[in-house]
Amino acid sequence: MCYDLHYRPTCGGNPGLAFTLADAAFRSSEEIQSNAAFVLQLAQSDLLSIRLSWQDEKDFVGLVVALFITENDFNFCHYPIFRHSPAVDAGLTTLRHDVWLLELQRNIDSGLIFRMGGDQPGARLGRMKANKSKMWSWAPLSNGEVTAIGLPTMTAFGLPGEGFAMMF
Repeated sequence: MCYDLHYRPTCGGNPGLAFTLADAAFRSSEEIQSNAAFVLQLAQSDLLSIRLSWQDEKDFVGLVVALFITENDFNFCHYPIFRHSPAVDAGLTTLRHDVWLLELQRNIDSGLIFRMGGDQPGARLGRMKANKSKMWSWAPLSNGEVTAIGLPTMTAFGLPGEGFAMMF
């Protein structure tokens, strides 16, 4: 998955607002910058080792590599993929690029940062906040703040998880 990011000079130093997302899509190695493709090729043996270390985990399917490209740099990381329930899989197959990309862009433009909540089936929402020393740290949102954004919360469904948004 490639994410094309552009630096936002008006971010005021806030790392949560530092970039806008121009595009995100699955791309072949031929479609990405040659230097990024080269580094990804070099990393294949490391990714294979990581994949093998996960292979005995329940419901493990594989790894997805995320490539973040800016005007003058790139970075990549990987995430494990696990089997989901048939209901989740059915929902994923109906996702449309033009819809999820706009939603992702809106969240990034708003400075929303999602953090997975361990065993919780949702993502905890937060924003970067500066303390008195101008050091930035992630601060979770309350249920009221999540609802004000227009997202359903887990507690609205009778589930535990203050500040967790339902992820469908």
